[in-house]
Amino acid sequence: MIAEALRSNGYDVDEVGNGGLALEAIRRGGPSVAIMDVRMPVMDGLAVAARVRKEGLACRLIVMSVVDDPETRRKVAEVGAAFHRKPFRLADLLADVRDSGTNPQALP
Repeated sequence: MIAEALRSNGYDVDEVGNGGLALEAIRRGGPSVAIMDVRMPVMDGLAVAARVRKEGLACRLIVMSVVDDPETRRKVAEVGAAFHRKPFRLADLLADVRDSGTNPQALP
């Protein structure tokens, strides 16, 4: 649903199946924005975001979770990512992507 909504709004979307592949895509410099779940196979979204920040990679990070508590929000903020609680409003997610200040580019 997210990928289709992004495509219909003019974004090129690259979908990957786990956090390790997301990190590889970001390292290659493909995406300007990465939308990830806290819970993903291989590497969770927080671990990917932490590595992106540690390695100084240029990518806007959006992390989603069904868990919306102060601890989760703190962890997401610590890795410099935007947070969206699931279920989320698609309009809010699209606005966050637009507000990243990037042109439509590949998104893992």
